[in-house]
Amino acid sequence: MADKNWKRTERLIAKKMGGMRIPVSGVARGFKGDILHDIFHVEVKYGRQIPKTVYEWYKKTKKQCPKEKIPIVVMKPKNSKKNFVLIELDDFMRVVRKGEEDRKEQEGLK
Repeated sequence: MADKNWKRTERLIAKKMGGMRIPVSGVARGFKGDILHDIFHVEVKYGRQIPKTVYEWYKKTKKQCPKEKIPIVVMKPKNSKKNFVLIELDDFMRVVRKGEEDRKEQEGLK
């Protein structure tokens, strides 16, 4: 039987992030989240529940973004002190890997 799209999406994201998909994570004992990762607690959302407006904001930002930069959308919900960043997973992982490389390089210089 073929995987459901959301399962396939979770597997792909886990692979890109260097993590592992947790089957039935909602009922897995002691584990919440969809992907086991060393640094991040990952919950994957797939499908229509993602607001179209948010995706449209991102597409506009990407279209206007200079080639040498990484497009992000920062969102601040009204009446919240929190800010949230929307970034493509591949760009996010490039930033994370660059940070890891820089940290390792700095540790080697000490």
